[in-house]
Amino acid sequence: MNTASSSTARTSRYPANLPISRKAYDKFVERIHRVFPTDPETVGHMIKLMKMYLAKGEAALEPFSISARVAFAFLAQDIDVAIERSARARQRAR
Repeated sequence: MNTASSSTARTSRYPANLPISRKAYDKFVERIHRVFPTDPETVGHMIKLMKMYLAKGEAALEPFSISARVAFAFLAQDIDVAIERSARARQRAR
């Protein structure tokens, strides 16, 4: 990860009690920044969508526009994989 993307990933703080690891969260934030490198407003919206999705699932996306939900759907598939991976890791740790 380069310095610019590293610092941008850190600007979006990792909220407590997420169903994914901090590492996975930072990778998703970095990916959002790579997709929208010149559009900080869209970056902010996508990170907000991600946090809402992680906290409340798909129903949290309903208030957003169709285009935002479609754009987010590509990321959601990978987020779901990360949620499953983190759940298995927590289960093994118990």
